[in-house]
Amino acid sequence: TTVSIGNGSPLSLKCLAFSAIGLDFLSNLLAMHNGGSMSVLYDRSPAVVISAIETNLSNLWRSYSRLPNAECYDQSDLFWVATSVPFPPFNGVLRTRVQPEMVTPTVTNTLQHFIHRDVPMLWVVSSTTQPADLGSHLVDHGLTHLNDDPGMAIDLRVLPSSLPYPVGFTVEPVTDLATLSMWCGFTDQAEIAEALIAWGTTLGFAPNRPIVHFLGRLDGRPVATATLVLGGGVAGIYNVMTIPEAQRQGIGALMTVSPLMMARERGYKLGILQSSQMAYPLYRRLGFQDYCQFGIYLWSGK
Repeated sequence: TTVSIGNGSPLSLKCLAFSAIGLDFLSNLLAMHNGGSMSVLYDRSPAVVISAIETNLSNLWRSYSRLPNAECYDQSDLFWVATSVPFPPFNGVLRTRVQPEMVTPTVTNTLQHFIHRDVPMLWVVSSTTQPADLGSHLVDHGLTHLNDDPGMAIDLRVLPSSLPYPVGFTVEPVTDLATLSMWCGFTDQAEIAEALIAWGTTLGFAPNRPIVHFLGRLDGRPVATATLVLGGGVAGIYNVMTIPEAQRQGIGALMTVSPLMMARERGYKLGILQSSQMAYPLYRRLGFQDYCQFGIYLWSGK
């Protein structure tokens, strides 16, 4: 099983270079501060898009802190979430910006939060991580480098206007506890399924909620999932999954595009995601472009 922060993968590559920092860049950063209150991002400069990708991902992770007994630390130097659920994507560090001499005490002290809870966790290294060689320090502290995933973005105006639907396939937003239970029913671990339901319940089912789960059905049977996160001025796609027996029918593309269509209807201009190696060719075909990479490191808790 691949552990991922996004759509089936972990993270780390070089981001696109950028040089000009203008008023649009500064205004966008101010608008995205503290959870991405800006409704729509218009600036396409790499620096702004990369910041939006990270802010959107932060919004998703911050929502995990709604789980019972969860903690969230969100400061300029560190952003981490710790829950009581033994599921790596529910626990981890997304932002690290410390001086080189502070790396060892920071890593040691931060890991204690997860060791105390006896849960595995992910530590993400991005283009904005400081110091840049944090990954090697994490390995020295016992974490495992899983892999690197690209952070990608697409102009929602160029989304495919139509995609072939398999006969009997439908996509719907999760709007009640019954469909949420179906969305959470793909794991054979009861504790994780219960945590997913608890998390989804805290998000609620209001029509204009910023995090929306989507369920794909084939002849009425649940076969696929996705999650739309609206934050940082962009529309983020996460948790894209299709069961093995329903794959190779274009369902993954539909589970990606359908939520983005909803976001476009709400006025969003840019879609973002973090891709697994397996899904990367699909996202390129849909029109996504690379902007950065995320290195994913796993603390197994052992």
